[in-house]
Amino acid sequence: LATDVKTAHPHPYVGLDNRCAGQTAAYLMAQWLGPQARGQAVDVLVSSSGQRFQGEDERIHAFVQAMAQHLPACTVHVLDTGLGLYAPTVAAVGRLLREQPSVAAVYSVGGANAAILAAFDQAQRACHPFIGHDLDDDNLALLRAGRLSAVLHHDLQHDLQRACWHFMQAQGAARGAPQEAREEARKGAQAVRPSNVEVITPFNLPA
Repeated sequence: LATDVKTAHPHPYVGLDNRCAGQTAAYLMAQWLGPQARGQAVDVLVSSSGQRFQGEDERIHAFVQAMAQHLPACTVHVLDTGLGLYAPTVAAVGRLLREQPSVAAVYSVGGANAAILAAFDQAQRACHPFIGHDLDDDNLALLRAGRLSAVLHHDLQHDLQRACWHFMQAQGAARGAPQEAREEARKGAQAVRPSNVEVITPFNLPA
């Protein structure tokens, strides 16, 4: 659930399509940076928790590859030393901003987005666009305040229901499962479809 794991045993992964999420973030980033960014240096910060989640790695790799196609002149700086914590993230982003004066856009594949913005504020630097992940309370407040440009979101409740069903199915206790889950069980773990990414703005917040 939420991040895949490397194992020799077949197992279902339930969660976001992380490669699609990274590609979507790159597409949005390129659209926001605009045609004026083409052919000149543009720096983007990609912030990760640094805890080596496979899902975050997939997002980063997909984002970097897609940005190379959309904006070949763009420089992507990957920062993975904040551990998703406030103070270490403020310090790490602050150091990067001092070393890289051209960084002005952010794709956060992990958390601590308020800390990233605090580092930009302390450096008196603009941060736009800023694309984050997961519609938690912090990101919801930042989105409504206009500090986040968009949040890549998926239906966690739906993922939890599917995860519970897979546990029950493995124990032979799953009856009356949704058609989608029954089809996945028949085809095996590799057929499980990840959740599709949703682009959330202040104007299409889910209920």
